[in-house]
Amino acid sequence: MMRRLLITTAVGFMGILAAAAWAVSPEEKSAGGKSPCAGHKDAAASESGAPCEKPCAKKVMTVAETSAGAEKANAVIEKLPKLTYKIGEEKTCCAKMAAGVAEKSGKPVQYVVGEEVFSTEADARVKLTTLLEQEAEAMQAMQYAVGNDCMRCPMTAKKAAQEKQGKVAYRVGGVDFDSEPKAQKAVELVAEAAGNAKLSYKVDGQSFCCDKMAGVKVKETGKPMTYVVAEQEVQSEGEAKLLLTQTKIRLIVETAAALLAS
Repeated sequence: MMRRLLITTAVGFMGILAAAAWAVSPEEKSAGGKSPCAGHKDAAASESGAPCEKPCAKKVMTVAETSAGAEKANAVIEKLPKLTYKIGEEKTCCAKMAAGVAEKSGKPVQYVVGEEVFSTEADARVKLTTLLEQEAEAMQAMQYAVGNDCMRCPMTAKKAAQEKQGKVAYRVGGVDFDSEPKAQKAVELVAEAAGNAKLSYKVDGQSFCCDKMAGVKVKETGKPMTYVVAEQEVQSEGEAKLLLTQTKIRLIVETAAALLAS
């Protein structure tokens, strides 16, 4: 059953466009920007105070949206760090909207990740990739949640539960399990799922799994290298690294959510 669950989740890998589903992190909850409780940060609001909507984002059907764990998986992903845009005092989650406001106002677009503001999208992308890589790593480990608090030490969690007269939940992939054995199984499954996130290369219509071989083809043909993740093609290495990390997180969360729903 568990093996079938993982395979079902992995089937949707090639159809994922992970870049369209990340929410703003208003504050980091530990040093270095790494949340001690991955996947459970407060979602940011747009300029109007409403949850950040993405009307210009591409709609892609993923495994989570067609499974019993859809709502849980999407809720976890929506609370992860993402890139937003600022033009003067105007803020938006949509790149197209930002470009339109900038054109009308004559003001430059600034790129925001968490509390940091960048003048170039490339720099913002590097920061976002770093934060999401930290999240992906944290999501693959067992964490212990007591109410709104999350910790890595089971003894600390047990003590906190006694003090608050609450229960310890076992968090993996941003999803809380009541059963520790089931959560431990989730650790195994999400690690395998994360490994399904792959980066490949394309040069002059030919596909490569090895960047060195792709580089040789670039020299031979003079054609640019295209980076491919989950059938989505991008032109820069920075974009590819971000997309790869986002795809990995979606696979992790979908796998954990599907296990919880099983």
